Amino acid sequence: MKTILALVMLAVGAVSCSRGDEVFAEPELVVDGWIDAGGHPRILLTRSAVVGQDKIWRDVDSLLQFGASWADVRLDDGSGEVRLGESFNSKYFPPFSYSTIDIEGEVGRTYRLRIEWQGAQAEAVTTIPPPPTIDTIFTVASADGWKIKVRVADADYVKIFTRTSADGLNFLSPPRCVGRVGRGRTAEFLVGRTANFLHKTDDVFSAGDTVRLKVAAIDSAAFAYWSDIDEVLRHSRSPLFTPRASTPLAIDGALGIFCGYGAEFRTIRIGQNGEVEFEF
Repeated sequence: MKTILALVMLAVGAVSCSRGDEVFAEPELVVDGWIDAGGHPRILLTRSAVVGQDKIWRDVDSLLQFGASWADVRLDDGSGEVRLGESFNSKYFPPFSYSTIDIEGEVGRTYRLRIEWQGAQAEAVTTIPPPPTIDTIFTVASADGWKIKVRVADADYVKIFTRTSADGLNFLSPPRCVGRVGRGRTAEFLVGRTANFLHKTDDVFSAGDTVRLKVAAIDSAAFAYWSDIDEVLRHSRSPLFTPRASTPLAIDGALGIFCGYGAEFRTIRIGQNGEVEFEF
């Protein structure tokens, strides 16, 4: 979801030997895939870069060399397997993704993903949980800006994503925005602006910012994954160089995750004094 690809595409490194030789790990397939309740599946694919072997990039365009095109991506919702078509949309990163309008996300339904790419094979299974209840959304003053407080209820586990105009169609993962809630209980999440490798920003929102919130119920496997990713990023010096060993395996045969989200969406605009203005 914006993106796991950025978090783990550089998770493979070089190992130095005593004789001065270097042994490089093989690149791995990286999957950032999801299906929202009421939405269509979207699968973004890259390969992991081998640090020390792949050339260091200087701009966003050079990152496109890590895109995984011409993959065979199939999804089964229990009524038959559908091959997902590849398309280009510059508002996603990477701009090539796989989707279909023949499958729509339904709460309680299970989806099986199968990917083949250049000899690599990956599989994953996910089920969409019921969406949470969004109780309240308001802002909290922070240094040089505002953060967003979201109060959520009625979900076992919750993950919150954000998107602004600078992020294209990719939702970003703010730190500390995954947690346990529980049925009949509420929890609060303090949501900051996500700094990503494409657009360096502060961790606060500014007056006039329009923010799209994705507040999603997730299952226990996704909770474990996102919790570990959050922990890795908080202890990493760079979001591009995360410890490979700390990244949980949520897909058989690849890095990354394919997740069903019981999601609720809200679009808000932050006023001059931090007031929340909802957009529909």
